[in-house]
Amino acid sequence: MKDYDCSKEPMMSDLTPTDVGDDHQIRHSIQLTDREMAIAKIAAKIAVKEVSDEFYRQVGKGLVTRVFVWIGLIAVGFAVAKGWIPIAK
Repeated sequence: MKDYDCSKEPMMSDLTPTDVGDDHQIRHSIQLTDREMAIAKIAAKIAVKEVSDEFYRQVGKGLVTRVFVWIGLIAVGFAVAKGWIPIAK
């Protein structure tokens, strides 16, 4: 794989003071190659997938925990109702 030479890209220090005040000019002064755009799109897709996977993993973990708590409460209530677990009076 070929190393990328970032020294050919424009730097923020290359911009004039009037450019710095205009965000539109800054965004349009940096040109990306088709390869760089493809890499950026792939990286963005991977980042979104990882964030959404982590979100669903956390939501799923919380949901499973709540389901087990409810199952436990129902089991204890059933055992108390059947008299298998005596309640002190």
